[in-house]
Amino acid sequence: MRVLLLGASGFLGRHVDEALTAGPEFEVVRQVHRAAGDHGAISLDLVEAGDSLASLIADTAPDAVVNCVGTTEDRTQLEALNVRLVANLVEVLRTVTPRIRLVHLGSAAEYGPTPEGVPIAESSTARPASPYGAAKLAATALVAASVERGLDGLVLRVFNPIGAGMSPASLPGNAARRLREAMANGSSVVSLGPLGDWRDFLAASDVGGAVVAALRAPGLGEPIVNIGRGEATQVRQVVRQLAVIARFDGEVREDAPPSSRSAAVPWQQADTTLARTRLGWQVRRPLDQALGELWESVADS
Repeated sequence: MRVLLLGASGFLGRHVDEALTAGPEFEVVRQVHRAAGDHGAISLDLVEAGDSLASLIADTAPDAVVNCVGTTEDRTQLEALNVRLVANLVEVLRTVTPRIRLVHLGSAAEYGPTPEGVPIAESSTARPASPYGAAKLAATALVAASVERGLDGLVLRVFNPIGAGMSPASLPGNAARRLREAMANGSSVVSLGPLGDWRDFLAASDVGGAVVAALRAPGLGEPIVNIGRGEATQVRQVVRQLAVIARFDGEVREDAPPSSRSAAVPWQQADTTLARTRLGWQVRRPLDQALGELWESVADS
């Protein structure tokens, strides 16, 4: 199966690439942003691509497209990368080559606040609490509408991935960076924002495994599937474990301002029933291992 991987140089894109490369049946064609400059990949700015996206798909003739493109940080690019690109992509696939399977990475940020203690099913009402969540929800709606019109597509609604290459704008990535800086400077104190929220964390490599499962599935059915561990973990516990892995024996204070992106969502846990029953997928990698890989990538940078 020839797979066109969009956003291959991003955080999740790299982990998806590793999972696809490990599968003997996949031939991976990688697209990266021009600024990434990865050797052997197709360098293309998808925001400015226009008709080039249709040409890219026609020229590479994939059996499937995996879309890992997106941004959480650049507000000026939220609509362009998270919505407009997806609108162009589904239009090309639906009208030109509807036989191509699309696997699009969505986000748990689409759900917004949910009742504490209740796992979130795909049928739950989505009420995003951030511009990023709203943009990702709009993209999911575009894919779902195209599936109704005949596109062979699926949205993997990814919860909170952890692993090597995380952005410092993410809470685990920021915590790892601050731990490294404190240890390098001989400081015994790390200041972070409030850590009382609960999230469904999973290894980024398991997201790659979910993409592989979605590509191998004979039929996709409903257009949205949650990808998570299926359990909520307090952020404080994740940071404490990261400090243990880093061998930081100082104090972690919660005296910095809260994240504007996640402060309105105190608790999330995925209902992963559909992932298990439809895709035959579940997490494989322990969270401690994912945190170790995150720390190694930060410590070596």
